[in-house]
Amino acid sequence: MRIFSIFILLIFTISLSAQYDTIRVKNSSFEDRPRAGEYYTPSIKSWYDCGAVQFPRETAPDIHPIDFWEVRLPASDGNTYLGMVVRDNESWESVSQRLTLPIERDMCYKFSVDLARSNTYLSGSRSRTDDVKVQYTRPAVLKIWGSNGYCGKRELIAESAPVENFNWESYEFEFKAKSSHLFVTFEAFYKTPVLFPYNGHILVDNISSFIEMSCDGEEELVAEVEVPKPKKEEKPKVEEKEEPIVAAVEVVKPQPKVEKPKTKKINGLLKKDLTQGQKLKIENLLFPADKSTINRTSFKALDEVYEFLEENNNIKIEIGGHTNGNPGISHEYCDKLSSQRARSVAEYLIEKGLSQDRLKIKGYGKRDPIATNETKAGKLKNQRVEIKILSLG
Repeated sequence: MRIFSIFILLIFTISLSAQYDTIRVKNSSFEDRPRAGEYYTPSIKSWYDCGAVQFPRETAPDIHPIDFWEVRLPASDGNTYLGMVVRDNESWESVSQRLTLPIERDMCYKFSVDLARSNTYLSGSRSRTDDVKVQYTRPAVLKIWGSNGYCGKRELIAESAPVENFNWESYEFEFKAKSSHLFVTFEAFYKTPVLFPYNGHILVDNISSFIEMSCDGEEELVAEVEVPKPKKEEKPKVEEKEEPIVAAVEVVKPQPKVEKPKTKKINGLLKKDLTQGQKLKIENLLFPADKSTINRTSFKALDEVYEFLEENNNIKIEIGGHTNGNPGISHEYCDKLSSQRARSVAEYLIEKGLSQDRLKIKGYGKRDPIATNETKAGKLKNQRVEIKILSLG
């Protein structure tokens, strides 16, 4: 009888613990080929490089240990780990992934991550005119964001202190989610407040699962369960029944599922109407003068683009920004503004849930006009963002 009571108590304890979810992080120790980050390199296994969209002129994060940057610290877990930098040109690195289960609103979680800093981290700097490498050794912080799209920043769920330790240390975090999130982003950032951006880095390894926990921080108490003594079973009375009469039924085979035709359009066109290399202007996309912030009235137009790409998930595109050809404005300024506007569109689509692997961005400046720049109407036509079909899948 005592063994039976213990067994019931164990089952009750397991049932309580099963109420809590464990959210696994894929490739949590960044196992990959050691390499220095390059332009347009493939993303690390199970992770997306956010800098490819946010800072397309910069290289991707590095996989260590590698002598290329003179970072030789052995991995905390597995064979390799991630190195992310912050730069003196106001750019920084981050990676993102879709979680195996969503972080739920108003639920509490805990997780840990191993962080360290190398005493050497040699790399080039855009602030220098020569090819001399500089040290990226100043401490940086790790920010962890939750969102509903790759590289989104809907909610800051955790932030480390500046990482100054040269050996691996486990940083533990607890948080209560204000919103639900299906994506998580790990971002290197400057120690704040800071007057000027600087060159620094952070090493990341061995991210634990996100473990759901009680929001009051106390362990769940399992009440002692009194197991009732089983009553002596009485044999039920069996009533004699007549055998049911079963009618002859014709078995109907299930019909094959018919795929629903794709109905989403872009600029009034279905996928079958498009060709590789075709360019489409995003209509009703507005920006304030000389800025890359998308006007709220443009969200509907971008939502239609996202819905089309979501339904036709084999299409890859280039988002190209263009400015008008005002002769008083330099090519350098126009290139920068057009690239920033294209990036804003890409970030909006990624935040909605589109994979960044399907997007490329390019700023054409004022080099590719489609109308005269002598009239206001012509300038408005030239100032545009276009989608170029790179692949139809």
